[in-house]
Amino acid sequence: MNSFPLYNVMYSETESSTEPMSSADKDLLCETMKKLDMEGFELCYGLMKCFAHEQNDDSSPPYNPKKNKTGYKFDIEDIPDRLLAILLRFSLKHVEKLKEESMRFVA
Repeated sequence: MNSFPLYNVMYSETESSTEPMSSADKDLLCETMKKLDMEGFELCYGLMKCFAHEQNDDSSPPYNPKKNKTGYKFDIEDIPDRLLAILLRFSLKHVEKLKEESMRFVA
């Protein structure tokens, strides 16, 4: 087990994700990632680092991103399907949390 509780939860929640990610799911992940805040991006990176570490890949940053002005850009085809499932599950939950928080301030 990893010492990052979020990773452990997301990993266990995607236990049944053994099939390759569909093109539609990859598109959904890309669209959902655009809606994340800075905390969400940082947590995604933490999830990626934990997954890479468990796969004995200690490169930093993992999965060969391209560096740009605002940070890193990852090629979705370089990321393992299980990790994509983890990132999709997390990003959907995080975006939902952001919506709920914004609704609290409106009401």
